[in-house]
Amino acid sequence: MIHLRKIVESLFDENTCIHCGNLVDENLKKWFSDKWVNIGKKKKGGGHPPCGTSGKTRGYAKCVPKSKAANMSKKQKKSATTRKRAAQNKAGRGGTSDISGGGKKPIRVNTKPKK
Repeated sequence: MIHLRKIVESLFDENTCIHCGNLVDENLKKWFSDKWVNIGKKKKGGGHPPCGTSGKTRGYAKCVPKSKAANMSKKQKKSATTRKRAAQNKAGRGGTSDISGGGKKPIRVNTKPKK
């Protein structure tokens, strides 16, 4: 009985918010194992390239999990990418120079616009 109680307590502790104590429904392991793709670009054969910097090319990447990208329309992808790049430019981190955004906190933009 004591062994079972320790197991239940450890499971509870792993899914508890450290700030408020509420149970959370998040899976960080899944988040890391997802394949992230850049929806701002297309590969020649179709699909999207993996997320990450690609040298001195235009714009910043808008990265989402591959499964989410598959469920987005072309219009939604363009909207999300445009809003991300506009936010980067507004923060003074647009363009392609190494100085513009290197090492700074990323600008985050919701994938779906607020109505």
